[in-house]
This record gives sequence, C-alpha cells and structure tokens, in this order.
Amino acid sequence: MSGRRIPGGDIALLLGVIVALVAAWAWLARPERALPRSAMGFDGLASWLEQGGIDARTFSGGTYLDPDGIGLRILPLYDTDPFTTAPPPADRQAARRAQDLVDMNSYVLQRKLALPTLLILPKWRGEVAERGRMHPAFANDTAAVSARFAAALGMPLSLRRAEAGFVGFTVPEQDFDLQVYAPQLVEAPQCEPLIGSARGMLLGRCEGGESTFLLLSDPDLLSNTGLALGDNAAFARWFFAEAAGDGTVLVDYSTSLWISEWSGEELRHRGWADLARYFAWPFSLLWAAAGVLLALTLWRGAVRGGPPLRRARRFGRGTGLAAQARLMRLSGHDGDLLRAHAAARMQALAAQIIGPHRGAGDAGEQVRARVARHDPGLARQLGEALQAITALPGRPAPAEALARLGAFETIIEEIRHELGAAIRPR
Repeated sequence: MSGRRIPGGDIALLLGVIVALVAAWAWLARPERALPRSAMGFDGLASWLEQGGIDARTFSGGTYLDPDGIGLRILPLYDTDPFTTAPPPADRQAARRAQDLVDMNSYVLQRKLALPTLLILPKWRGEVAERGRMHPAFANDTAAVSARFAAALGMPLSLRRAEAGFVGFTVPEQDFDLQVYAPQLVEAPQCEPLIGSARGMLLGRCEGGESTFLLLSDPDLLSNTGLALGDNAAFARWFFAEAAGDGTVLVDYSTSLWISEWSGEELRHRGWADLARYFAWPFSLLWAAAGVLLALTLWRGAVRGGPPLRRARRFGRGTGLAAQARLMRLSGHDGDLLRAHAAARMQALAAQIIGPHRGAGDAGEQVRARVARHDPGLARQLGEALQAITALPGRPAPAEALARLGAFETIIEEIRHELGAAIRPR
C-alpha cells in the first residue's frame, strides 16, 4: 500500500501541537498563581484603593523597589510553616487540602518586617481558592499556625476561631460596621489592639523581635471577598490613607527580598513599555524567526501538502515529445526529427493493430507483417515509405522532407482505412 498523504494532515498536526501547549499551560497553572484574584487574594483591595485616590500597587517580584516610596507594605501569608518547604501536591485533591500554598521562609519574613508592614496571617486551605467559597471545614489548623508564627515572629501568640457565621466589629471612635465570616482572632501580649480586644484581637500594632508592624489575624476583613461585606471597603480606604500617608500601599505577593536601597529604581505602574522591551533588539530576531517558521508551517500544510493546483500543466509523454521536437528543430536536425516522428507513428499504429501486448521488436516490421496478411501491396508501400524517411540526411531540403513525410502519412491513413475493423478498440 503506497504512503498516500492525508489532505490537511500538517494543519491537523499544527492544531494538535497548539492544543497540547494550551493543555500544558493549564496543567502548569498552579493554584497559587490564581490566589491574587481568588476569594483569598488582595488584587481587589489594590484596585479599590487606587480608585479612591490612594497610590496602591500589587507586586510579585522581578524588580528592585525603592523603600523610600513605600508607605505601607501589605504582606498576606499563605504559608502555615515558615520553617519548612512544602512538597508540591501530588494531585488536585492534595492541592485542595494543602495549607501551605506559597512558601515564605522565616528569614525573608523577618527581613520584610523592616519596612512598615501590615502582616496578614493565613486562614484558609487551598480549597477556598479552588471552590471560590468559604466554610469552617476549609480552615487551617490554628494550633499549628500559632506555634509556627510565634517562633518566626519572636513573640507569643495564640489564634482561635469565633463561632461560624458573620460577626460584626467596630472601630474605636469611627462609625464603621465591619463584618467577617467565621473570624480568626489572635491573643498576643506584645500587640496593642486596634480592632477587637486583648483576648481576641482582629487588628493590632505589634512589637516582635526588632520590628514594629501591624498584624491582621483574619484576611477576610480586606480580601477580595471581605471587601463586599458591611463597611469593610469604606474602612479600607480610611485606614490605609491614615496608615500609608503619602506613600505607596504595596500588596506584596513576592517570596524574596526585592528591596535594594542602592537600586534607585522607582516604584511605578507597569505599562505597555514594559511589554515592548521583549519585542526590541535582539528579541526582535527571535520573533521574526518565529513568524517565518509559522508562515512556512502554514504554507507547508495548506499549499505544498495540499492537492495539486488545477491550473498546473501536467508533464506527460506529449509534453516531452514536443520539447524534444523543438530542440531538434532549433539544432537543425530535421532528418532525425522525421525519423523519430515515423518511429512514434509506427509505435502507435502497432499498439492499435496488434494490441498493447505485442511483445518486443521493431514496430515497423510487426505492422508490415500484419498488413501483409490483408494487402501485400500496401505492406510493400509502407516499407518503401519508411525506407525513404530513414534515408533522409541530417539536414534535408524542405521540399523533399515534406514530400516523403506526406507519402508516409498517406500510407498510414490507407492502412488505418483498410484495417479499420481490426484496429477498433477492444
């Protein structure tokens, strides 16, 4: 069986590769990458503050920041144990049950507290980011979180959970009705409560180790989900305007130290200019090469590997003979041309009279033998006409060549007329 090409096979292969790449990207999209926009994230907070005229940014690393421009860093934690690195989840179910979603080691955590920081303790497992809803059964183990962060922050603290459902909180000397679902509160002797009490603090100012920082025990007060409850959104604008002053509110998702006093790089919005850098020299060569490769691939699949063009001229036996005849005419070999013509005519006549399976041998002799059975005189005339053409010189006189060719063609037509019944298609 011949290896016949399947029309459009290359395009199908290209589409298969694209589907595979999309599937690989979806598989590699770990839950933590969706955290900033999930129910547990704080992208909504940064957007809400910026709409209220407060300079707010989200930051995931990749460039050094000028510490002088940061008024308050918001540091949400998604790691219940800053002293160990959690192994990646084996499957989707393990990812849902995971408590350590983004690792943050204790050294980086302590160094980040050197700037004015609002530290937000972890509350939920990965199931909340996956399902997009909250339930007390999806919460972390408060005892384990308390022990780990007491050691990491260098101060005693103890987390506890209030009853399930929504609980209201008030802000001293302010008219805000705050709402938190199944609140997680902390008792920390080294912290001054700003919201809540010493036995159950929601927000406070703490002194741990060598740093002074703000501590939020429950992320749902300011998370993407929590901003929609009660007066939480209005409180956020008032609180960060007071806490950050004229500086930038930085929602920091990074897990490394990106503060460098010698960098001199200002904190700014990311814009199209940042993306344009990847299309400038020398990256433009890579994009050009990728474009050429894509064009060749599409052409290979759509044209080269497709059906032949309808207007394409077919190269067959007739085309080859016409080209050979033209070459002979241009080179002055008219006699050779007539001999080749006579041989071709005899080949065709032999195939008509005797059939396609006539065997090897001189076609002229085979035709004369068959014609002689019906008319010996006609067979003799055919032999004389063939001999006359064979005897032509390389460059015969035009009149003589035309006369001999005319006599030969007349004999051919007489044979076809006399043997008409014998040469009909079988």
